[in-house]
Amino acid sequence: MMIKGFFVNICILVTFFYLIGSFSRKLSQRGWIRCVGLGSIFGGMGLVLMLFSIPLSHHTIADLRHLAFVASATYFGSVATLTATAIISLGRIIMFGYNQQALNASVTMLAAGVVCILISKGVRSTWWRVHFMNYASLGLISVALSLNLGFSRMTEVFPYHIMTSLIGGVILFFIAEHFKKMNRYIKRLSNEVSMDHLTKLHNVKAFDEDVNRQINHSTEHGTSFALLLLDIDHFKHVNDTYGHLNGDEVLIQLASILRASSGKKVKAYRNGGEEFSMIMSFSHEREVYEKAEEIRTAVESQGFHLKHDQQIHITISIGYAIYQPSQEVSIFENADEALYRAKRSGRNRVCGPEGEAK
Repeated sequence: MMIKGFFVNICILVTFFYLIGSFSRKLSQRGWIRCVGLGSIFGGMGLVLMLFSIPLSHHTIADLRHLAFVASATYFGSVATLTATAIISLGRIIMFGYNQQALNASVTMLAAGVVCILISKGVRSTWWRVHFMNYASLGLISVALSLNLGFSRMTEVFPYHIMTSLIGGVILFFIAEHFKKMNRYIKRLSNEVSMDHLTKLHNVKAFDEDVNRQINHSTEHGTSFALLLLDIDHFKHVNDTYGHLNGDEVLIQLASILRASSGKKVKAYRNGGEEFSMIMSFSHEREVYEKAEEIRTAVESQGFHLKHDQQIHITISIGYAIYQPSQEVSIFENADEALYRAKRSGRNRVCGPEGEAK
């Protein structure tokens, strides 16, 4: 029966780590809301582990609930651990009734959660962090068992508890590390799918998704945003004169300028060839023009280094448009028309939505 119960507990660990891995990917942002959400899942894992306890004898059972906050302290920090610990401690009383034994167990869980947080801040190695937390939790659990069962009875059953907990801790480490690596690979693949491999800017796929997301947000909230389209002037001449490898060097260095101009309000993309774009949130339209002019000036003044110690200067033309929820023509068409006006009026300039070259 003990082996059967232990196997069920391991299946519970695997199931909840799958849920935690999926949840942490969907809520990639940092902050206390994410940590409370993850801590709640760990707390749920502890409650389920209590329900499917491991029988050690006819009168004694054990469970691996403490591994829930061992894992949360190891991988997600103090807020998640305190949330998990509070849920498990209260759950112990709610599920099995309030009595002295329940109170002893709940206080022990709270103490073990705090100790795990302290250990997580002092031990850098994940492997040893898991084991030290496990050992510390088992030490506190032994105190609770002594209070609830008596010292002699505790010494009879506790070796089995130690054995299942230590094996469970090792399995937990490998399960958690597997999901951690899997999430890292998924994130890297997701980034690669939405990234232009030459310039390391976001690609046209990411651009389409972000424009549609911005349009939906602006339509729903009645806000505006700006779209800037940028094109290198006479780029074909660069390729024909210096070769496509040097043309790629120009694109890479231009992308670096755009990346330096990006931030919370501005996001840059390579749409293909020598065509780039930027999506910008703003307070006033003048801010959009000033950002576009800042980028144009930075490109004009920079020397672009080619192979064999060559250096050239290039210019760009920029057209921008402002999205208004009530407009009939797409923002891309408006920005594209503004770009063509900049080209027709002499290049190396910024054109806004009203047709003037600035």
